[in-house]
Amino acid sequence: MVTTASDRTNNPFFNIEPSAPVASREASAGKAFERVRASPSTSPQQHRPSLPSQARAYVNKQPHQEAPSRPPGWHQSVDFTNSTSPSANNDTDSSHAAPPTVVPLERLRVVVKSRPVNGWLDIKYDEEPYPEALYGHLSYEDFHDHIVRLNAIRRKYRCTKVDYGLLAAGVSLLPVIPFVARKKSRAKKRRQEIDLLLHDFHMANPHLRMSSDPITSHLIIEANPSVLQSK
Repeated sequence: MVTTASDRTNNPFFNIEPSAPVASREASAGKAFERVRASPSTSPQQHRPSLPSQARAYVNKQPHQEAPSRPPGWHQSVDFTNSTSPSANNDTDSSHAAPPTVVPLERLRVVVKSRPVNGWLDIKYDEEPYPEALYGHLSYEDFHDHIVRLNAIRRKYRCTKVDYGLLAAGVSLLPVIPFVARKKSRAKKRRQEIDLLLHDFHMANPHLRMSSDPITSHLIIEANPSVLQSK
């Protein structure tokens, strides 16, 4: 078929080049793949082999990388015996601290403070801390036990809601009379139980005397005067 100049100008698809055959496309792709493999700037990940035999050869060609070395003694446990932290020094100092000095019996006088409770109608003795002046004269267990028992006795005879109701209705002064009677009765029973407790304390610790200050209501623990006179 003969083409003319008018066919070239009138036909819009005439200037398009025909596509290359399949065989020629495969050949050109193979040459491009060979150029990529031969290129030194190409990373190994871009042309990893797919066959098992080629994969073994590929692994053997990779450079050997040594594992990072660990610092010496990394597997050893940490030694806390020579720690210089403030907490460790405090524990060491407290464990090796010298015991408190024993106060002479003739100069022994300990004040156990009290605080108001129950609407300022009763008091409670402080169970803590343990007075260091009692070291060598009265153990912490005995001191704590007697203070707890004293507070339990006082708690047993405190004012109740009935007493507060009588006080609130005391405008005509008539409800105050039963309130005073109830308070006196409880105070008498409380005094009896406290006397028994103090008697047990004096029998267990004959060199000491426990009493209550009538002005401040604090508890006083001091040396027994009869023991000092016998010396």
